[in-house]
Amino acid sequence: MLAAAGLPLVSAQAQTVTYADPIVITKGGTYTGNYRSNDSGKPAVLVNTNEPVVLDGCNIAGAGNLIQAGEGANLTVRNCRGQGLTPSVDNQAPGRFLDSYRAQRLVVEHNAFVQTSGIVVNRWSGTGAPGQTLTVRYNRARNIDGRWRNGGSTRSSFLILNTVQHLAGVDVAYNEVINAPNQSLVEDNINLYNTSGAAGSPVHVHDNFVRGAYPFPATDGQFTGTGLTTDGDAGALEGAAAYIEADHNQFVSTCNAAMNIAAGHDVYYHDNRLVTSALLPDGSRLKATYAATAVFNYYQQLATLFFNNRIENNVIGFVRWGANNPFPDRQDLSPGNCATCAGTVHLPNPITLATEDNEATLWAQKLQQNGVVVGPLGAAAAPAPAPTAPVVVANGQVVNPGFEADGAASRTPTGWQATSDVDAEYSESYAGGHTGTYHGTHYRSSAYEVYTYQVVGGLANGTYAFSAWVKSSGGQAAAQMRASNYGGPVLTANLAATPGGVAAPGWVLLTVANIAVTNGQCEIGFYSKADGGQAIYFDDVTLAPQQNAGRNAAPTVALSAATSLALGQSLALSATAADADGTVAKVDFFNGTTKLGEDAGAPYQLSWTPTAAGTYTLTAVATDNAGASTTSAAVAVVVAASAAAPVSPGTNLVANPGFEAGGLPTERPTGWQTATGPNTNGNADYTEVYPGGHAGLYHARTTAPKPTRCTPTR
Repeated sequence: MLAAAGLPLVSAQAQTVTYADPIVITKGGTYTGNYRSNDSGKPAVLVNTNEPVVLDGCNIAGAGNLIQAGEGANLTVRNCRGQGLTPSVDNQAPGRFLDSYRAQRLVVEHNAFVQTSGIVVNRWSGTGAPGQTLTVRYNRARNIDGRWRNGGSTRSSFLILNTVQHLAGVDVAYNEVINAPNQSLVEDNINLYNTSGAAGSPVHVHDNFVRGAYPFPATDGQFTGTGLTTDGDAGALEGAAAYIEADHNQFVSTCNAAMNIAAGHDVYYHDNRLVTSALLPDGSRLKATYAATAVFNYYQQLATLFFNNRIENNVIGFVRWGANNPFPDRQDLSPGNCATCAGTVHLPNPITLATEDNEATLWAQKLQQNGVVVGPLGAAAAPAPAPTAPVVVANGQVVNPGFEADGAASRTPTGWQATSDVDAEYSESYAGGHTGTYHGTHYRSSAYEVYTYQVVGGLANGTYAFSAWVKSSGGQAAAQMRASNYGGPVLTANLAATPGGVAAPGWVLLTVANIAVTNGQCEIGFYSKADGGQAIYFDDVTLAPQQNAGRNAAPTVALSAATSLALGQSLALSATAADADGTVAKVDFFNGTTKLGEDAGAPYQLSWTPTAAGTYTLTAVATDNAGASTTSAAVAVVVAASAAAPVSPGTNLVANPGFEAGGLPTERPTGWQTATGPNTNGNADYTEVYPGGHAGLYHARTTAPKPTRCTPTR
């Protein structure tokens, strides 16, 4: 369902990892290990101390809670991978990735977890001292699942904050949650129950991507889950959900609703994207969709508890079959429950699976443009199999830079990680390495998208250059070297086709320069989006301090274009680009990851005519004379289907009504066709002069012994 957009579903099978028994942590410190519990009643990791604890790079599997933290916990969970297992008892869902009760500080970031029942933060014990707050960011979750092994279910969420009250500084950001139909059962992906921030520091839920909230089975007609809901039955102002802001999120294919305000006060949703096609991947219809968003007092709270709630400036395309709000088969706003909904941008019909996939593309672009990686970072988050070849450290502290460390071709080269179509990346000896025997490869016989990367840590802050010897077949939608997560924007260098392609002996040195490291690390990687049979090779990778650093600054670029037009109209794209220490070599124009064209000289312009109605995300990429490139901020363009031209009353729509069009008698009058009956032919109808037309010279005549029919066409 999501592979084309670079967001694959993760298998619900546990990794091949050697696990230790469950652990009980009673002293502060940093813990890295692999822990597993097959007992639903026993967490794999139990944190039983108020001293600061960091779980970093752990692999955790469990039938019950993977991580459980008691009162007063001061816990950081980062770079960990979690796998929910089948419950060991009936009437119980898979365990939580994290279940905390009255913590004083929680940071949950850069983790990946599959087939769990999410994260629960139950109440809070912090004093409000600096740093005693809650952060949930950069996590990758797949298939939140509340199903029991014997049938039935428990309501589960990616994140539920239960009675976490008056807590300033809460940040829930850049999480990626994907739930597959019939492989998951989530209620509200994010539920804020009797939870509140502060008037000057609201609970901030922003820049998250959530796709999927379905009943089980997915075609069932009853479902109450959502993307995000403020909730709670508080009877006093002190305990009500309050001071919550949710913005710049994407909620996709969420049955019932995308974002609801069902309780509380001072809740503000704005600038989100809410898109649901009401279709399963096989094209069958979902029955449980209702409306994208609503403000409704579900608990019938007093006006002193439910007030000042707003939903503004959201982009919505939400299908409910048979509804008509604002278009056929749509219900973008809940009827009678959106008095404070304003500034809505309604996407044009049709809303399809392709519309949903475009949201995933926009998400991937947002991550790239902001230099954000979701999920575990670096080799610390990888499984810990038995040692094989030694770790190789070369210039620039890159692990396994020449792909020789495994001593053989490998689907999982030492030191390197991959995302998306991981079967399309590997090391091999075909055509030989630049030096040595092996090189890294992106290739598959069918279309693919893959990113191979590693995070190099322990760097002194300064300016670096990322280089590699490369070969490319050419023709890819995208083939790039990338540097990111170093404290600045993503920097790229494009891999153009090399002479003779990948099978020829010539390697080319490519460099991403001027990487100004400010956080002691840099992620380096190779990205491909390609059709089957297209390939890149890469070898002898370095990350090294740059000589004469600072001489080449990346160019600047801004894109301007109309934000709406009718189908069939051309769109003028114009980019303003400059380079402070050189020249702009070219500007490429993109729709998503599809290149539309380029201009090598100012003014940088392109005329493009969209071929279908819908919303397009356009960017411009400027490349300077030293090879550095910069991507502009995206411009969203809505293309509306063209309306048919009106026909004036009395207009004759018949082609060639007087049979004069040909100017001569004919057996095939212009604009008319002949259909014949049995035992007849088409030679019995024609136009002629004899004995004159009603007006003009000609008229039609039939002389067949059985009737013929002349049918007008347009």
